[in-house]
Order: sequence, then C-alpha cells, then structure tokens
Amino acid sequence: MGNRLLLKCHYAKASSIPNPPPSLNGSTITLKSHCDEVIDNTEALVQGLTGAATEDRSYCRRVSSLIETHKQQFDVMIETFCDFYHKWVPIVNRESLREYNATRPDICRGFVALTLSMCLITRTSMEEGKEDRLRVALQVALKRLFWDPDSMAEPTLPLIQSGVLLSTFEFGQGLNDAAYMTICTCLSMAQVSALFTPTMGNQPVPLPAPGIWTRQDEASRTWWAILIHERLACHIHFDFLLSKKNPPPSSLTLRL
Repeated sequence: MGNRLLLKCHYAKASSIPNPPPSLNGSTITLKSHCDEVIDNTEALVQGLTGAATEDRSYCRRVSSLIETHKQQFDVMIETFCDFYHKWVPIVNRESLREYNATRPDICRGFVALTLSMCLITRTSMEEGKEDRLRVALQVALKRLFWDPDSMAEPTLPLIQSGVLLSTFEFGQGLNDAAYMTICTCLSMAQVSALFTPTMGNQPVPLPAPGIWTRQDEASRTWWAILIHERLACHIHFDFLLSKKNPPPSSLTLRL
C-alpha cells in the first residue's frame, strides 16, 4: 500500500513497546499486577455486552450502563487510543472528549458509539493465541448502534466519527466491502447533518490547520477524514471487483 501511495512508512520496533497508558483520571493502572481481576472484569464486560444484545429499545441504555460500570477499563482503552492511535485518525478532540466523559448525560447514542469505536481500535485480533472475545463483543455492539435506524434518523458528529473509526477498523481487517459501505454511509450522514458549511463559488472545504486544534475543528477534520478514506476505500473496492471480473492470465505467451 505504501508503494502505491508513494509513502514511506516507519513502524515502531518490537523492542520499544510502550508502558501501559494512564487512565483518564491521571492514575497509572498496572495491568499485570491485577491479572486475575482484569480477566474477570473483561469476562464480565463480554457477558454484559452479549446479554445486552437481547434488548430492543433499551439496548443503548444497557450499553451506556455497562460503560459506566466498567469505567476504569474503558478509560484505559480510550487513553490507549488517544496516545497511540489518535494521530493516525485525528478527528476526536481530546479535551472535549474528557469534558464530555465527565459531564455526559445518561444516554447518548453518538457518544456511546464513539466510545465503543475508540475501544475497538485498541483491541488485537488474538489474545494469548485465542480470539479476543472483548474485541468481538465491541464490534457487534458498535455495528448494532451505528446501523440502528434510530441512530441514522438523527446523525450526530460523534456517531459519524464512530463510523469513520469502524470503517478504518474494517479496512484494516481486510473487510473491504464492509469498510466501503460504512464510510459511504458516513458521507451521507455528514451531508444530511450539514457537517460542513458550503463555501462561496463551490470552493472545496478548507484543509484543517496544522498544530493545536479545538472542538470547533472536529467537524472539518471529520469531513476530510471521510473524503480521504472514502476515496481510498473506493479505489481498493473497485480494484478488487475488477480483478474478480478480469482475473490475470495464468500464463503469458509472447509472440516474437
């Protein structure tokens, strides 16, 4: 991919794995010293998310309650996202996230979906040689909230941001069709909710300014993230369709 986009990628060495990140309240959580407790909490969270799947109208409220019950665990995952993943998809303002996390209402579909998406990005495919059950549970919960008709009826900025992160996750997992559908839906929701203000003379939306940015910049950053990701997903998606329709020849004969 780097060759196709003419980009040079630099990856962190395995010897420089960072220490466990601090939680949002500033205290450091040493996961290894509480291994059994973490496993129990993770299993309880997985069971809670799985049980909530049987709910109908109260599904979002159940998930929101689980986030509050397992706040410490969610705080660690969110801080991990902010420290190590946010720079690749810089669409969520950290200060506004902390403020909203401290004063958020009991239920908000957009914020719940955004929380799940940030946590999902931090989970690995495998945990000690086994499939990460929490990752699977987070993905199922996020997709149900994002694709819920009640959510799409009133798209909000946090909901659209959760879709961008979900599509990024799907793209990274090789789920090209799913990633393409998700990001196209984000584009539609962004247009319906007037995420950006059209400029005079149909000029393109200004690029986000570099450096420190605030909550007011979230909309434009999210809009540009959608455009860039949609173009990339579209390119990969249709390249894949063309390769299926016109597979390369198994052998090549040259006539001299």
